[in-house]
Amino acid sequence: MAATLLDSSQIFTLFNTAIPTSFGSYVVQFCNNIAVKYACANTANCTSTEIAELQWGSSGVTNNPLAGDLYYTPKQLTCASWGAWPVWGCDIAVEYFYWAQQGSRLPLTNASVKRIQSNIVDYYGLLNLYNSMRFMNAYYTQNQTTLAKFN
Repeated sequence: MAATLLDSSQIFTLFNTAIPTSFGSYVVQFCNNIAVKYACANTANCTSTEIAELQWGSSGVTNNPLAGDLYYTPKQLTCASWGAWPVWGCDIAVEYFYWAQQGSRLPLTNASVKRIQSNIVDYYGLLNLYNSMRFMNAYYTQNQTTLAKFN
């Protein structure tokens, strides 16, 4: 609290969601709006994994921003150069969907992205090193049979 220069009662008032005009109430409403817009499992709040999967697989956040603004949140396929304040350390697109649009690559469904993000071998999840090597080899050689297992 010392860093904020607020005492405990001021902090409580600031974040008290029972007060409709408090900062805490606005944060809760903002989280609700995001969760509903992006169809997250919990309509109160998305998990970071849900947002990451949505963005990586379909550019679903930057291509469909909660509040479209040409300066702050323009509609585009990557967060690398999104809006007035780009993501630090993200100089090139990191999203699969961005690069898939650059050529004739397999599109990924949300179910595919969830599998790819898994570390379970049976799901061909890329968080498993063996699966990552298998996927990269199939992608490089354009082995459609193996690539289809990831979809």
